[in-house]
Amino acid sequence: MNSSNFQRLTRLVAGLAGFLALGLDALTSHLWQKHLSISDLDHIHTALQLLFVHALLLALLGTKPITNRWLQASVWLILTGMIAFSGGILLATLTAWPSIRSIVPVGGTAWMLAWLALAASASG
Repeated sequence: MNSSNFQRLTRLVAGLAGFLALGLDALTSHLWQKHLSISDLDHIHTALQLLFVHALLLALLGTKPITNRWLQASVWLILTGMIAFSGGILLATLTAWPSIRSIVPVGGTAWMLAWLALAASASG
């Protein structure tokens, strides 16, 4: 994928993830609050808060061409974290699929590695 397409994809995913985070937060606050336990609400809040933070990071990364291999790795790791961490928590909490929660640590680890890859991108 060329740099321009990668940049557009990064911005697209950032926008969709931000929309999803805010939309699900609104649903949680206004519709699901009465139907979920405090623990479930806390889990959902954490998943959405971290999804939003990483959507903002993707939006920032998508403002310039992403040619550095460390930045590209960071983007892919952020996407992995969004799916595995936030997606895993949301699916486990909102569906009858609790075993999906086992992928959550993979997502958290991916996010930590994404931040390290971002730091490594400073070296060139």
